[in-house]
Amino acid sequence: MGVNEYGFAILNSLTYDLTGGSGPGNGTVMRYALGNCVTIDDFQDYLDSTNITGRNTRANFAVIDSNSNAAIFEVGGNEYWKFNAEDEPDGYIIRTNFTVNGSGSTGIQRYNRSSALISDFYAGDSLNYRSLLRHQMRDFSDYNSQPYPVPLLEKLYPWANWGYFPTNYALCNNISVSASVI
Repeated sequence: MGVNEYGFAILNSLTYDLTGGSGPGNGTVMRYALGNCVTIDDFQDYLDSTNITGRNTRANFAVIDSNSNAAIFEVGGNEYWKFNAEDEPDGYIIRTNFTVNGSGSTGIQRYNRSSALISDFYAGDSLNYRSLLRHQMRDFSDYNSQPYPVPLLEKLYPWANWGYFPTNYALCNNISVSASVI
């Protein structure tokens, strides 16, 4: 993730639901965007140009510009889908590593749990960076998107240590590498 001197911000999450191709990968796409984009339209123009040549990427790119525009692009090798926050009923978009236009199987648990948390924050007038950092980004949930109580004071599996639970399907899972609020 990053923000450039023009107030253009971008972050990505890898998804396995879309088909990749050859060409620039996630890091190269982000480096180009931060070095060259001022608006979301600039980023979309770049995606249009690389649709022709191809990209070695399968990711959700969230972008925000200094004109208060926000969008998420589900991006594959030679195609993408754009979702504008202003077109959503509550003014926000949720993804994780789940895509609407892919197979819809990877990351669905994380998407469901994030959707429930963000919806609660929005309804309770607490959708802000504090709630995101304290609760959403530190959330642990199971395969059914139900939260684990933390600290866990029981033994869930015969083979596990006391207080251990798997994080494969949690928002704060075993392969998450970072979290940010822009």
